[in-house]
Amino acid sequence: MSKSYNNTITLREDAASVSKKIRTMPTDPARVRRTDVGDPDKCPVWQLHQVYSSADTKQWVQKECRSAGIAASNASSR
Repeated sequence: MSKSYNNTITLREDAASVSKKIRTMPTDPARVRRTDVGDPDKCPVWQLHQVYSSADTKQWVQKECRSAGIAASNASSR
């Protein structure tokens, strides 16, 4: 997230705007194709999951990302 890219998330931002910015966040740079497996530890969206998501959601993201079961954009929408 960068102020120069106009994608910073501010404290008073509305939910729709925050959701849009999170959905367009870059994820694991090693995932070039949809079928490439990912590593949540290299994904900035995973950092948000660690803070805000339930244990069930975190487990789901870990499993699906590492098996290429979800697209990167799906990881940020759950």
